[in-house]
Amino acid sequence: IIFDKWITFKSINIKATKFEAAFWSGEVLDKLYKRIQNKPGDPMAQIFCAGMNEWKLSAEAAVHIDGDLRAGLQQRIDRAMASAIGREVSKLERYMTFLATVGSTAPFVGLFGTVWGVYHALVAIGMSGSGMLDKVAGPVGEALIMTGIGLAVALPAVMGYNWLTRSNRVLTAKLDAFAFELLTFLSMGRALQA
Repeated sequence: IIFDKWITFKSINIKATKFEAAFWSGEVLDKLYKRIQNKPGDPMAQIFCAGMNEWKLSAEAAVHIDGDLRAGLQQRIDRAMASAIGREVSKLERYMTFLATVGSTAPFVGLFGTVWGVYHALVAIGMSGSGMLDKVAGPVGEALIMTGIGLAVALPAVMGYNWLTRSNRVLTAKLDAFAFELLTFLSMGRALQA
């Protein structure tokens, strides 16, 4: 999961950088929209398409946008982009709960394995009647391996979860900022102008 998400975030950041360069290049937004409309490749492009779709639908419905209609248009565009952000963030958060669960439960599973192993070691020692160090050390040492395995699973899972959570927050903030900038452009009626 961690490696898959790492590749996904790397790809998204590369595509978002390319899209932002195209967005800020001065290209007419309507042309940019027509170019990527059927093949948006990253969350930022998805948000752009959602905002432009709503803007175009509303612009076609009303030739003249007065104050009241403009406020309603802004709300519709904002809602469309917020919905797109929600969908994209939801995709990015897929499997995060599983990763958090593994990170939080793996040490306990390892500890349970250790307790189980120590119990069986003590039963075997009791049945043999000998409490010598060589009879105790081997089985108890084997039981402790379970704790090590639990920690070896939990530590990367927790670190990966924390890194992915931070990456999601950073990307979400970037998407929110972009949506705000796009809403500003569209509210000013500059989508079809250079």
